[in-house]
Amino acid sequence: MNKVLDVEAAVGLIPDDATVAWTTAGLAGFAEDVAAALEALFLKTGTPRHLTVAHSCGCGDVSARA
Repeated sequence: MNKVLDVEAAVGLIPDDATVAWTTAGLAGFAEDVAAALEALFLKTGTPRHLTVAHSCGCGDVSARA
């Protein structure tokens, strides 16, 4: 059995009200393709909704806070 999923199949498994977590060292190794596919799925279908997202370190656009 193949246990490797493409990114669209992986995010398709995330149900409404789920907790999604990932970890990186800053943005090095951030699963950007997963985050982008999750956003695209939500914008197309409206699901998954009401997610709790946990990340082990702060990331984001720090230039907006400068």
